[in-house]
Amino acid sequence: MSAAETLREGDFAVGLGNFRGGTSEVHRLGKTIDALATDLGHMEKRLRFNTMAVAHELRTPLTILQGNLQGMIDGVFPVRQQGLEDLLMQVQGLSRLVEDLRMLSLAAGHKLIAERSATDLSAEAKTVLAAARPMLEEAGMRLEKDLRAAPANVDPERLRQAMLALVHNACRYASTGGVLRCETGLDRDGNAFVRFLDRGPGLLEEIRAISFDLFWRGDTSRSRATGGTGLGLSIVEAIAKAHGGRLEAGNRQDGGATIAIVVPPRPPGDGCSFPQ
Repeated sequence: MSAAETLREGDFAVGLGNFRGGTSEVHRLGKTIDALATDLGHMEKRLRFNTMAVAHELRTPLTILQGNLQGMIDGVFPVRQQGLEDLLMQVQGLSRLVEDLRMLSLAAGHKLIAERSATDLSAEAKTVLAAARPMLEEAGMRLEKDLRAAPANVDPERLRQAMLALVHNACRYASTGGVLRCETGLDRDGNAFVRFLDRGPGLLEEIRAISFDLFWRGDTSRSRATGGTGLGLSIVEAIAKAHGGRLEAGNRQDGGATIAIVVPPRPPGDGCSFPQ
């Protein structure tokens, strides 16, 4: 009882440890409380980190806005067209950040996926790549495709959003490689996947086997100056997990990175038919 009271008061370092006596049910209850305390402690640390990260991301654009607007009001800075456009860019960046945070909030509340339907990921990839062609051309990236049937029961709009985010990511950070390859199909377990491979600098060693944290960026040069909020891969991972899938990331042996969205296949007998 005292351990439960301690948890209620917010001290997650409490632990019952090994104790003698009592039934097997009591022992299982003790282990469950210990596991709960550990999980709550991790959640508290992550919440604290995420709160600090949000504050850090907001501080710079808000400081720029406040300083420039105050300077214009005081007559120190002239009101110029270019100056207003620069401030608008900061506001647009804040809007993207707020929308990305809203997306992650929906994911945390299991409300990210609106409606699933029988979808072939190869068809969705074709649509996304066609729309992204001007962006790829501007980044100087040649597109390669190997699109094979990848049937799944997903929210197609969310999957397109995730795919486009990965194309954006490649254009920002892997354009030096000059090529982006997209593959779709089924893996050995029958899961549907869409995979993007580039010839850029690759991913840092320490992040290849861990989940993407909020505001994670692949290297120190990846900042808001590149146009991203730092939430892109977190959102892609959230979309994959909301479908019961996962985000896989790694480096290619001959240089470059590979990132894939993997989702379970369509359950048998779900009554859906795939578009031809």
